[in-house]
Amino acid sequence: MRCVLCGKEYKKDVTDTHLKSHGMTRKGLDEKASILSESVWEFYWSHPGLQEKFPDPLAAEGIEGRMTFQEWISLPKVMEKHPEITG
Repeated sequence: MRCVLCGKEYKKDVTDTHLKSHGMTRKGLDEKASILSESVWEFYWSHPGLQEKFPDPLAAEGIEGRMTFQEWISLPKVMEKHPEITG
């Protein structure tokens, strides 16, 4: 399991201590995590270039008029090239 806030990997669940370091409750983390599918989160955190291009994957507006991460992953050409994000 990964922390959707920073990408840190855990064998089981994100620890309560780690959540506190983000100032987040488990409920808050679960709410953020549910915005994107687990496969999309894994895709995001395993591709450093995406993290540079989209520093906040949950942003409602793109940086400098660019699209958001959620808009980008919804593009047909992206979904076709990366079928793992639809699972």
